[in-house]
Amino acid sequence: MTLKDFQTLCNALPGTSAGFPFDESVLVCKVAGKMFALTNFNSFESISLKCDPDDAIALCGAFPAVRPGYHLNKRHWITVALDGTVPDALLRRWIRDSHTLVTEGMSGKKREALCSPALSTEKARAWIRENCGPLRSGLFDYHFAGGSPDSVMEALAEYQNPDGGFGGALEADFHLPDSTPAATSVAFGIMETVGGEESGMAEKGIRWLESVFDESRQGWFAAGPRVNDFPHAPWWHWNPQNGMTVIDHHWGNPSAEIIAILYRNRRYLRKLNADRLTEHAVGYLENLSIFHSPHEIYCFISLYDTLPREYRERMQEPLEKAAVSLMSTDPRSWSTYLPRPLDFASSPESGLFPAVADYAELHCRYLAETCEEGIWKPYWNWGGAYPEAWDVSSRAWTAALTTKNYLLLRNFAYPL
Repeated sequence: MTLKDFQTLCNALPGTSAGFPFDESVLVCKVAGKMFALTNFNSFESISLKCDPDDAIALCGAFPAVRPGYHLNKRHWITVALDGTVPDALLRRWIRDSHTLVTEGMSGKKREALCSPALSTEKARAWIRENCGPLRSGLFDYHFAGGSPDSVMEALAEYQNPDGGFGGALEADFHLPDSTPAATSVAFGIMETVGGEESGMAEKGIRWLESVFDESRQGWFAAGPRVNDFPHAPWWHWNPQNGMTVIDHHWGNPSAEIIAILYRNRRYLRKLNADRLTEHAVGYLENLSIFHSPHEIYCFISLYDTLPREYRERMQEPLEKAAVSLMSTDPRSWSTYLPRPLDFASSPESGLFPAVADYAELHCRYLAETCEEGIWKPYWNWGGAYPEAWDVSSRAWTAALTTKNYLLLRNFAYPL
């Protein structure tokens, strides 16, 4: 971690101010006037952080670089030597935990001053339960109300077809009941979230994905021609002239994400070789010189998050270039379909966070300011096509966006 990384992360946390209240060398980061991080601005050899007393004892025992707080209350603070032995991901987590610990100890009024009055997971939960089915409701409850993963898996099972794939508007922008790679990749994202990839549902899903692998494409088409027979967004229309949807113009969507699924679940594979497919996908990304599709990059980020270090190192530079190239940094454009900075790094622990870190606080503040009655509605529509179906899909997207945005705000320690 560099001094710039430290400053960027601290400044991205809500309510942070930084200054030199003691002397010209000690940089102090505060939230609502309370210290949560200190470092020597000139040497940057260590950082001091607020810490739960029990956690402080455990960390001092587990890491030689961690000691009781230097010139601080040794029960409530730790000082971490920046000697390279503590991974950056842990340092970022400890900084966020310190900020959270300080804000949780504040009075209600001070905490409220850090919060947007529109943010309310309780209002969101009530809206989703009233307007969406058990899957969307179960997912939100799982994240924010101690909901059971079994409830989510039971609701997800309703979308699995006898062939093992998933359909039925699980991908909310089309209502085709048949199994599709696009809907099946959504299903596996849900299973990964709740720890359900050890289930029979997952094994059947992998078998189906193997059966529809397109050898000539070395990947998958998102959906087939029958998508046109059911309500769908314009961008999901299958074109008979080229035999694909607009989504399929970019190989990585959904193929890179599906390869991530196969890599995680390689124990179920019978036909495909996960290593060979991974090498193909990483090579494809390395050869991209212009980045056209943010959704393709999101699929590659799923793969990046799944793979071991040697692959991530090869993917790091092209993904950082893609994020910088594609993201909009102007909040005035964020009410459109343009990608926002934290679409590429949903937590400070992400390996891609440094590429978007300068805009993290701005993005979180934007989300807080645009929340209405606890929810966020989709900023796109189907252009008037299939109005009754769009009503159903818009509610599903509201649930998905609301869940995603609260998770993002929580990951960045934004007061909820």
